[in-house]
Amino acid sequence: MKTLLLTAMLCCSANYALAAESESTVMIQQIQDKDTFIGKWMTVVPDTPIGDVKTVFTISKDKKGNITAKADEGYTVQKVTATDDTLTIIADTEGHYCEIILKIVDEDNLKGTAMEQYEMTATRIKD
Repeated sequence: MKTLLLTAMLCCSANYALAAESESTVMIQQIQDKDTFIGKWMTVVPDTPIGDVKTVFTISKDKKGNITAKADEGYTVQKVTATDDTLTIIADTEGHYCEIILKIVDEDNLKGTAMEQYEMTATRIKD
């Protein structure tokens, strides 16, 4: 009887975890369908050797539908790409190569890394 109860509990837990993962995946897909990355984003890289680094990136689409990015200061964007849930920006900052990888947290927040070593967040700036 104990084995049957334990088996039932494990099955229910596994089904719950799969349902939660599916809901999360669907949420990210729905968000991506709304062009989540398009807009202005305040990015923050906390605790760098020069303190917190904040930059506003503006993500848009050109006439052909390609995603583009520009920074308010400090970065010269070389390339930007977007996949289902990830925004990648390749930029030059004061002569240094910088790769920024941000993943969707929700419609107004992204989280990832800069230069593969610093945590980074981005929050949508609402007009």
